[in-house]
Amino acid sequence: MPRLNQKQYAKHRGVKPQYISRLVREGKIPTFRDGSIDPVKADKALGPRGRKAAPAKHVPKAKPPLRSLRAESSTASLTAARARKASADAELSELQVGHERGLLLRKEEVLAAQRMQNANVRTRLRMLPRAMAQELATVTVPAEIERILLAYIDRQLSDLASDPLALQTSAAGASEESTLPHASALVSAEASL
Repeated sequence: MPRLNQKQYAKHRGVKPQYISRLVREGKIPTFRDGSIDPVKADKALGPRGRKAAPAKHVPKAKPPLRSLRAESSTASLTAARARKASADAELSELQVGHERGLLLRKEEVLAAQRMQNANVRTRLRMLPRAMAQELATVTVPAEIERILLAYIDRQLSDLASDPLALQTSAAGASEESTLPHASALVSAEASL
């Protein structure tokens, strides 16, 4: 009869695989080095089905000395630690190369850019009353006031979308106000659309 694994032998005996595993651990069922079971020898050791026999004459494998287990364990953990360190070093190098090539930004750089963008939005919103006051003072029709304000706001939002950090304005050395178009120019531009 061919060798069986523990699950197959449990089916052969009509018992649960856990029961066979326990009997193997206790040395009551002889096994080969690969863990397989000779059903004829195992049946002989266990006796008739459903009854346990005396412990088998199988001698369990000798456990390796404790020193060798510790040495293997420490060597394995050292190897695993070195592998983790090499992986982390490779990841760090990849991030540094990405930063040097301009593909990645450091957290501080992103936060600084966001602060600049927020300041630019604030400045443009705060200029609205000053830029529009004279123009709106002469208009008495609410619909016309709304149209002028919306045109101005749309233009500012478009400028913010194209240059959120106001880098073009800063590079030219011009003040924010000098780059703002007059409200009537915005109204006429919108009317032409």
